[in-house]
Amino acid sequence: MNKRVLIVDDELNLLRSLQRNLRGKFDLTIAEGGVAGMIQILEGGPFGAIVSDLRMPEVDGLQVLGLARIVVPDTFRVMLTGNVGSQLALQIPNATPWFQYVNKPCTTESLCAVLNEGLDRYEMATSARRGKSQPLIDDSAQHVSGATQAVIGRSQRIRQWVRRLELVLKLNDTWQYELAGMLSQLSRFVFVADSKQHQQIDDHDEASLRKHAESSSRMIREIPRFEQIADMVAHQHTPEFEPAVPDYIRKGSRILRMLMDFDVLTRASSGIEAINSMKERSEWYGESLFLSFSELVSGEPMRRSHVPHHPHKFEANKVSCSITK
Repeated sequence: MNKRVLIVDDELNLLRSLQRNLRGKFDLTIAEGGVAGMIQILEGGPFGAIVSDLRMPEVDGLQVLGLARIVVPDTFRVMLTGNVGSQLALQIPNATPWFQYVNKPCTTESLCAVLNEGLDRYEMATSARRGKSQPLIDDSAQHVSGATQAVIGRSQRIRQWVRRLELVLKLNDTWQYELAGMLSQLSRFVFVADSKQHQQIDDHDEASLRKHAESSSRMIREIPRFEQIADMVAHQHTPEFEPAVPDYIRKGSRILRMLMDFDVLTRASSGIEAINSMKERSEWYGESLFLSFSELVSGEPMRRSHVPHHPHKFEANKVSCSITK
């Protein structure tokens, strides 16, 4: 039985208190803030139950639990809040038996009762999905499959490069770019989590990559108030932008595409070799952005050069790198 529980809150003292009170009762993971909670959902799951505070800066509980519903619909979701109103209830998609409010403050006993009930529901749902004739497989063992690790690895690498670029470019609202880097892989996470999915994504085929970006963007739009991040992901493979597209969406999209191309190329070559292969389409990424990234990779300043723009030409060291869903 999966007794893994994730608790998300921006108050570290509260997290530590819950960690002490629930020790030995559940396999507990804590995340300080909504961004950290989303990272755990994608890279540390699956969790049988997720508890999130409602009011947090940058990313709130509605958004954290919204992502959980997309990635693992059977996960039991608990919202901690001091004010349950009708307006809030309307914002919760499919508030079914998989969702419950808990008023703050709450006792350890009452929270344990809610979590135990939720974990039982999660276990019944996952058992039903497997089918009565199939042996029960431990979720944690299922999660560390090769395909899942490949998706997690890519998400982590892209997120780390986004953080380094944020410092160089001095971006505002840096958490949005970091989440865009992570959620750009959302459809891959969902396909891996769902055993019924068998779609493959060819990282060297523009049509396949565009379909993946569009699919991830649609999923992101299901999360409350994540439209800007969804737009960044949707425009990853747009060589030329319409005038109405805001500058921050253009920049976010170009960052994602550049890092995606770099990640694919560095499977079979060094970072410097990958940068050299990417020079011919530097205008697609934005020459200034590409120059900053090149200097970040090489560790030394590089001369600005004007290179021809070939949006459909991207010769690279091609390797077999599709991900089985």
